[in-house]
Amino acid sequence: MKHELSSYGSAMRSALIDQVNKTNAAIASSDPSAVLEMRFGLINRYSQLAGMFERNGIPKHDAFKEVSKFLDWPENQHQPAHRIFAYLIAALGWRVSSGQSPKMSAGILNDFTAIATYAPYVDAMFVDRQCASLLKQGRLRSELSYRARIFSMSNKGEFLQYLEDLCDAAPNEVRALAHDLYGVEP
Repeated sequence: MKHELSSYGSAMRSALIDQVNKTNAAIASSDPSAVLEMRFGLINRYSQLAGMFERNGIPKHDAFKEVSKFLDWPENQHQPAHRIFAYLIAALGWRVSSGQSPKMSAGILNDFTAIATYAPYVDAMFVDRQCASLLKQGRLRSELSYRARIFSMSNKGEFLQYLEDLCDAAPNEVRALAHDLYGVEP
């Protein structure tokens, strides 16, 4: 857990290096499909952070060095998305180290990223059984807090009840709009 929580800076730098390498390779290849698949999110994030440091008095030639130092700032471990992601990775590691061999889909890291990104801000999430089970595991349940209620196929009845409760609580104006937009009876 400690390793996962302290890995924010190194993970961000590795991801940026990977993104820059992929971008350079796509440009050099002259392959239209490679160019269309280029992503600039991390590159833009670094540039925006460097620009913020510059606007606050850091010389341009030192700005990226300051971004790197910021990424290693110990308080980054309290960012909700990073914290939830780190706990999910650690929980999966705990299961494996205790002799369990959970079946993992190729998209497990995407699932973890989505949960970590949205759980602090949305009211509910419907996730796969494995992720729901991890979120109920000891330390995740007791040490993390996030807004979302977690649902999966393991508690689909609760999810359907949650949706019915939302419908019942909807104001008449929303019901009328749903009818107009989707043909749903109010």
